[in-house]
Amino acid sequence: MHIRSRRLTTTWLAPFFILSSSSTLSSLVVTAAPSVRRPSIRERIEGGILAALCGDALALSGHYEYDARKIKDMVGRYTEFAEPGAGMGGSTNGVGWGTANYHPGKVAGDLTDAGDLNIMLLEHLVQEQSQGKPFSFDAFAGFWYDEITVRGYGSCNFMSVGREHQGPCPAGMRPGYINGGSRRTLEMLQARPGLKGEARKAAAADVNCLIAATHFLPLFLTHSASSMEEEETLVANAVSTVYLSHKNRDPVVAAAFLARALVNIVYKDMDLVSSLDAAAAVVNDSLINKWLADAKAKVVESTDPASPLFQVNTHTHTHAHTRL
Repeated sequence: MHIRSRRLTTTWLAPFFILSSSSTLSSLVVTAAPSVRRPSIRERIEGGILAALCGDALALSGHYEYDARKIKDMVGRYTEFAEPGAGMGGSTNGVGWGTANYHPGKVAGDLTDAGDLNIMLLEHLVQEQSQGKPFSFDAFAGFWYDEITVRGYGSCNFMSVGREHQGPCPAGMRPGYINGGSRRTLEMLQARPGLKGEARKAAAADVNCLIAATHFLPLFLTHSASSMEEEETLVANAVSTVYLSHKNRDPVVAAAFLARALVNIVYKDMDLVSSLDAAAAVVNDSLINKWLADAKAKVVESTDPASPLFQVNTHTHTHAHTRL
């Protein structure tokens, strides 16, 4: 992979990694820890954030393409950062939204809206810590709102510049994807300005969009989870980030599940499967339990050379993992 966007250069990211719940400075870890030493908690958090952003950038090219056969036939495997819709005519097919370049102005190495929201949280945490302020939902919700309505995030989108737009955004416009739930929430907030606390959360759209459960990872830089009380605070703040734009119970419970799973990995040194199982046991939600059981069964099936799913061809194999 070649990092070609300012969004993912280590020089640009490094200032964010001075954030710490204990106010101690730390530099960005950019080299793998020696195999003889277990990575520290700090290294796991920093490495996790950087890996998540790299994975998100890798997903940009095929973002909102839901036809695994099309990806397989026209692209194959994504092994390099690429511009939106690369190999597919510069567009993807979003379910319910039709075919478009959903990320006009984005280039290879840039982020989807999932990554962008994590960058927003990083920027907000830096701003708040410079003033000695702890994280609060209302402050982050205000930052998110201003980022869109004042500073223009997402002003260059497939509706404003056209579905087939290629190349840079028009002058004065910023790229960024604003999903349907976020648009509904923004409309509500513009109609009812000044909402705070539970009233602000209630204004979020009741839309089942699980991407809303993926915006909290930078909170691990400013929160500890060494005690039960700290863990509960971290999980509660992670869940609050869903309410920027969505209040549907599915992304809310998914955020709680994912946050607890990451606490298990980072602070309790659990392996992936054990961390997921333990998090699911605490959350105790029937939908999470079903999703986790289905995912584990599908991974076993699709990686078993004796299974019909594996033997059909690599296309079906890829399709199964895309469905996960």
